[in-house]
Amino acid sequence: MLSDLPSIDVFEGRPDELPSRLPLRASPVGISDLAAHRPVADERPKLDIRDTYTISKKWAIILLTLLALLLLLSIIIPVIVYYSRQCSYFPTESFLTSFTDSSYRLPRTLLPVLYYVDVKVFLPFAGAIFDPRLSFRFSGKVAIVLTCTLQTRHIILNSVGLKVSLEQAELQETDARRTIKLTNVTYETSAQRLILEAEQPMETGRNYTLTLTYTGVIAKHPSNGVYRISYSDSGQERYFAAVQVGPAAARRWFPSMDEPDLRSIFVLTIEHPQSTKALSNGHEKFESAIGDGWMKTTFSHTKRLAPHLLAFVVGHLTYKEIPKSRSGKLRLWLRPSYIEQSYQPLTTISAVLNALESYIGYDVVDTKLDVVGLPMYVATPRSQAMNLIVLSEMDIIYGEKSGSGISLEKGTLNIANALAQQWFGNLITPKWWDSYWIGPSAACFLQLIIANLIVPEVESLEGEFITKILQAALEWDALASSVPLSGKVKVPSEALRNFSPEQYKKVLYLQGAAILRMIYHVIGDATFKQVMSSFVRKYAYGSVDHVDWLNVLAEATDRLFARPNQLSNLMGNATAIFRGWFDQPTYPLVTLVRQYEAGQATFKQAPIILLQQTDFAYRQWNVPIWYQQGPSSPLSKIWLKAGDEARTDVPKAPYNFVLATAGAIGYYRAQYDEANWQLANMQLQVQHELIDAKTRAQLLDDAFSLARSGKLSYHLALDMTKYLPQEMDITAWKVAARHIEYLDLMLSSTRYESDINRFALNAYEAVYHRLGFEPTDSGGTKQGNLRALIWDRACKFSISHCVQTAKNLFAQFQRRCEVSKTSGDCNMQATHVGMIPMNLRPTVYCVSIAEAESPQQWSFLWKKYTEEDNINEQEALLRGLSCAKDIILLNNLLDKALSDKEVKLTFTPLIYQCVSDHPTGRAMLWDFTTRNWDRIIENFKDTVELDYMVRYATKAFKTVRTLETLQTFLTGGKNLSSSKQVFLEQLQAIHEKIFWTEHYSADVVRWIQNNVPGMYSIYRNKAK
Repeated sequence: MLSDLPSIDVFEGRPDELPSRLPLRASPVGISDLAAHRPVADERPKLDIRDTYTISKKWAIILLTLLALLLLLSIIIPVIVYYSRQCSYFPTESFLTSFTDSSYRLPRTLLPVLYYVDVKVFLPFAGAIFDPRLSFRFSGKVAIVLTCTLQTRHIILNSVGLKVSLEQAELQETDARRTIKLTNVTYETSAQRLILEAEQPMETGRNYTLTLTYTGVIAKHPSNGVYRISYSDSGQERYFAAVQVGPAAARRWFPSMDEPDLRSIFVLTIEHPQSTKALSNGHEKFESAIGDGWMKTTFSHTKRLAPHLLAFVVGHLTYKEIPKSRSGKLRLWLRPSYIEQSYQPLTTISAVLNALESYIGYDVVDTKLDVVGLPMYVATPRSQAMNLIVLSEMDIIYGEKSGSGISLEKGTLNIANALAQQWFGNLITPKWWDSYWIGPSAACFLQLIIANLIVPEVESLEGEFITKILQAALEWDALASSVPLSGKVKVPSEALRNFSPEQYKKVLYLQGAAILRMIYHVIGDATFKQVMSSFVRKYAYGSVDHVDWLNVLAEATDRLFARPNQLSNLMGNATAIFRGWFDQPTYPLVTLVRQYEAGQATFKQAPIILLQQTDFAYRQWNVPIWYQQGPSSPLSKIWLKAGDEARTDVPKAPYNFVLATAGAIGYYRAQYDEANWQLANMQLQVQHELIDAKTRAQLLDDAFSLARSGKLSYHLALDMTKYLPQEMDITAWKVAARHIEYLDLMLSSTRYESDINRFALNAYEAVYHRLGFEPTDSGGTKQGNLRALIWDRACKFSISHCVQTAKNLFAQFQRRCEVSKTSGDCNMQATHVGMIPMNLRPTVYCVSIAEAESPQQWSFLWKKYTEEDNINEQEALLRGLSCAKDIILLNNLLDKALSDKEVKLTFTPLIYQCVSDHPTGRAMLWDFTTRNWDRIIENFKDTVELDYMVRYATKAFKTVRTLETLQTFLTGGKNLSSSKQVFLEQLQAIHEKIFWTEHYSADVVRWIQNNVPGMYSIYRNKAK
């Protein structure tokens, strides 16, 4: 297959396009260079043979020994000089990692220069002839050009899940065209390494080509290498094949030196069904039909990439293009039936790309950039390979005719995140997997900056960051399992688990993005922009860790931190000031102690978790604190130095609060004395608008998070909910709703269920009434999102007006869909009054199915699901179907999902989540999971989806009895696969819930009984 590939001189072109550690022609200092570096000749005086001496036998032996030593030294010294000269070019054995070393790093005795990768994907498309037994498999051939940096007989590659044909393995000395026999091949499963041993040693400075053939499986879900996506097109099943980009991903579809700093040039050829299109990092150089319904596409050679960034997509695609004047062409690829919806996304992609190039000052797109939208559920990982971005359709398709709940700002955020990783993560790669978070974190924060440039009139973007990024990071980083951003990763399984989409989302890029946002507010936009631009220019096509970024930050901020100024009262550079945020686990709890009569405030800090353990107790940070002194006052700034306290003057007025989390900027939580908590609560109830909405959101989150961990009385936290009937900001309501949901989870199915229902009804009812009852999107995005949130909660807690309105809308929808139309069409063809807005559909569907008096409504909605091809509408329909109170229907739906036929396998975690959200589902979900555990392992072994499903199945476990149930399952000899750790985490979570119930539930119930009236309302049902 490789014979048809164009030949490439591996050293052709500019030197900076080749690995930096590789001299031209791979010529280290050789024998010809030794003359200038030989040791000085021996100048010792020679013995005068004319003189005669008489010596004893003893002295003769001593002299002979000395002569032998001198002879030995004369041999050793030149060798030492030779190899010491080489050290400036290549690593020595002491530096190299042995192939048996427990660190699992590949040795640097051989360095990859060029890969030829030839892959054939067997997808069942009409016209493509092949053995049906090969369906959903791929075959490949890889030729790796290597340069030897130190004599060795071993070639060590990464490979996992591939069947490598060792009989066809071939090793040649590239220049001499001499074949070297391979005598032994071993595979280390735990290290994911293939070790080949040559009969003769490979010599320093020479080039070798290793050729391997292999086969692999196209997986059902995108966690493993090459995966497939199925969809229906006019009743015909069609497929996409794509590569999942991520840590240690290359080894899953071709044997390679799969480490992020081992960049190479790649030439990729794809053989695919003739009716499909193949895309990759390079542009399509040659496309030719090769018979039997097959097409061969050869792509232009890439620039130097890390192996895990090589990717491809194969499927039935078409595109629209916007030419880029500065950096090649820009194409958006979609299914043919969706290409007419590409105008708005393509316009946004172009605007975002231009904004990023302007902000960073570096054009990353060389000849082309392809953005591909695939019909996959949004929870699946996205792939941002160099010049090839793969997203879900639901991430990027939006507009009036899209049938999508995605707004302009949400679509802009998604696109900005994906494009930013072209610079941070692709153009610059990590030195090792423990620095992988740098790219996603930078992209996660830059998406906020860039989206604000594109849609500056939208005010909700930063609120979205606060609730989904900052507060999620604060929650997860406060657990006992907290690790520093710079935490070390040794084995491949750690790289895959620690940087799997869930951990990568909940700990790594969230934490990193929140810290970057804090630093941004310290140094300002202009300086931050300079830092990011300098960082890219300095390390483009290189590898970095967090220290490299901090050093660039220090260079750009020398003046800012050279002396005390309005932003800082610290002395030192930025590396010293901020390094603790990267090198230490968890984050500080800032305690504000007020001296009311003196008009002073003192700030102190301590790690928020494990205060009693010495390994955490002495951790300190340099904390920039933004605080507000009284209503409507501007933000003030102060630094709390590590190991010190900070003091400032504050108003003596007895009714003025001081809040230490103003603007929700800092990466910390704040604790106050009881009087200050009460002053803040008083302001919320009297005139909450005088405290900024972002500050209100963080105040609520701090109060309930501290109460949940026993650091604050629940009556102080719950007092703050009294103002909620007046709150109309979506950010504050998202925080409040999340904490109310936790209380509902803890008190539902107990004798206090009626109390928590009454509390929730009282919180939501007034806002539900103020928003109005017409199901429209009027009022802008923020109000539309708030309406969707409040409707969902109001119906969940059985406000009768909400329930009846949802049922009426569903009945109208059902009448419109009597003819065979997709549910999206039924809604799109309705009048404005009768149409169900996309963001309300999950609630309307859910309520109607939950309240259905017969299975007919469920069957109707299921029929609409089978007819639907819009991924957004499919999600809404599945959310509704999961709300059934009939256990048989729920079992049926879950079974369909595991079968991966009528419901896509990737939707299974979504269904688990939705089923776990209501009492009937919680009661049956664990039983279904245990009965079908073998099927679950078969489908989700070693995937992050398995972790999600375990968490949802045990979500409601909070008693000693459920703890024992889980312990029994874990000791039953089941194959737990990669879920063992998440099961242990759930055991710990159950212990914490039991502790919470014993120590805090009575306080919560007592507060509700004393503060929430059981008043009658025409909008609510009788409390359950």
